[in-house]
Amino acid sequence: MVNGALWALGLDRTFPVEIEGTGTFPDRESFWNVLLKFEIKYKYADGLEVVYKTGQPYYRIEGEKGWLEVSFDWFQEIPGGIKASSESLLNEKIGDDEIRFPSRTEKEDFIDSVLTGGETLEPAIVGHCVTSTCLLGHIAVRTGEKLRWDPVKEQFLGNPKAVKYLDKPITTSYD
Repeated sequence: MVNGALWALGLDRTFPVEIEGTGTFPDRESFWNVLLKFEIKYKYADGLEVVYKTGQPYYRIEGEKGWLEVSFDWFQEIPGGIKASSESLLNEKIGDDEIRFPSRTEKEDFIDSVLTGGETLEPAIVGHCVTSTCLLGHIAVRTGEKLRWDPVKEQFLGNPKAVKYLDKPITTSYD
């Protein structure tokens, strides 16, 4: 879900500069080795903070005019999947120069890029940046520390404990 939020903010081709997070892992005896609950805060170079956490809604975007909450589950409390701080936000027209969600499927997007030689909506750099951002959050949870990240060198700054996780293979160990 972080992918859509970063795309809407124009941050899907870059990295945060600070990351901190908390989370709960399953018991060591569990089949799973992923976080059950988490809250991760990503801070970007311009000061913008993105909070990625378990729970509802799937997206909450706050801005100068108010906020929007979006859910993708039909059973959620949000009628029609979207709720806003004011009715006027729900009725606002999107300008020609403003961000719009794509109106084609990923399959159509792929075929169009093959036929035209153009870039897909999700090129490799987006996959790298978004996936790496999620993994940085995971490392912040594991270390329990606020981490500083150099987006150009793609390195942690001043934290040898975090650096150890960059090349560590996935295991069921929680240390």
